[in-house]
Amino acid sequence: MTPVVLIGALLLGGLVFESWSRRADLREQSEAFARALEVQQESLRADLGRRLAESIDRVDATGSRLDRELAKQGTEHDSFRDSTLRKMVLLNEGEEALRARLARLDRRSDRSVQEIESMRGALLLLEDGVRTNRPEAARFKEIQRQNAESIFFIYSEISLVNSTGSIESTIGSYGTGFLVSDEGHIATSKHVAQPWKFREFARQIARRGLEIDPDSHLIAAWPAGSPILDPDGDCLNLDIGFNNLRLQSLEVWATASDRFKSEVLENDAGEVVEVRYHDANDNHDLAILKAEGGPFRPVRTVSGRLPEKLDPVMVLGFPRGLDILEKGVAESSPSLGTVRKVEDTIYVTAPIIPGNSGGPVFDREGAVIGIATRVVQGTETLGICLKADHFLKLLHSGQPTAQRSGKGPNVTLTTR
Repeated sequence: MTPVVLIGALLLGGLVFESWSRRADLREQSEAFARALEVQQESLRADLGRRLAESIDRVDATGSRLDRELAKQGTEHDSFRDSTLRKMVLLNEGEEALRARLARLDRRSDRSVQEIESMRGALLLLEDGVRTNRPEAARFKEIQRQNAESIFFIYSEISLVNSTGSIESTIGSYGTGFLVSDEGHIATSKHVAQPWKFREFARQIARRGLEIDPDSHLIAAWPAGSPILDPDGDCLNLDIGFNNLRLQSLEVWATASDRFKSEVLENDAGEVVEVRYHDANDNHDLAILKAEGGPFRPVRTVSGRLPEKLDPVMVLGFPRGLDILEKGVAESSPSLGTVRKVEDTIYVTAPIIPGNSGGPVFDREGAVIGIATRVVQGTETLGICLKADHFLKLLHSGQPTAQRSGKGPNVTLTTR
């Protein structure tokens, strides 16, 4: 081998060795990088797994919280529903109880029914007062004030005598009257002005075998606000007002025609007698008095206008007469009610008791639509009033009775 060849071989061998050595280094470096990359990937996988697990935990926690909230809302909804159902049950039970109570009330006596309807009428008045912003009580209070000078306390008294003409006793009655003309005409009930014509006193007179003394008849009228009794409070004050004896300023000017019915009874002497007395259940329980003097301020009346059911009314008068006049002064007393029905007479729920007889019945417009006369027996809240047309017809008939007192009951002796 020549030297040149040998040197070339050595150089080539060196290059081959160096190349192989570099490849080994590169392989080691590549393997090291691969191992490092694998480690890094494992670390990333672990980190991503941890984060994914944390996210899943958070989602699970949020889901659990939402489930709890939904469960809580469901519980509250169920509670509200149960509470509502309980209230509905209570309301149904209350409604049934009210229906049962109303049924019991409907089965009560007529008086209970009248009281119920009176309360219903009062409620209607209250509702109407709220709607109009003017309560009925205030309206009727003003009507009472405007008509105060037109209302009168009426008193009638007559002596009873025996067969010898001696006075045995007296009978008296009281009631209410009201001015119906500027000439001094006062409307009232006949049983107030001439009480002896009616059943209670007629039977009493017949049973005792007595007669009335027409010359002794006292009829007196005091305007509201006047002192009826003397300063000592013992006797009637006949120095004021109007009367037919001391002042000679009042008379029974006209009465409706008498309608008598009869019955048989035994008097104190053991005799059987037939007594005739005025039928109170008609439209003839009317009298017109005539006062002298003045000036007079009559009430407002409307002929031909009839009220309707449940219309509000006010009855004005002197209930119980002298018994409730604590200071001996004629103070009128109002009572409110409603119209029950209108037929030949007017039925009202306003209380009408002794002393109210002959008093005016006002409607809500301040007009007199009737005159208080009597009540259905056994009640004080079902009053009977004669229509205004009846006393207006008597007033305008122009046919005064021209009598001071009228005749007494007709008593006839009968055989057994």
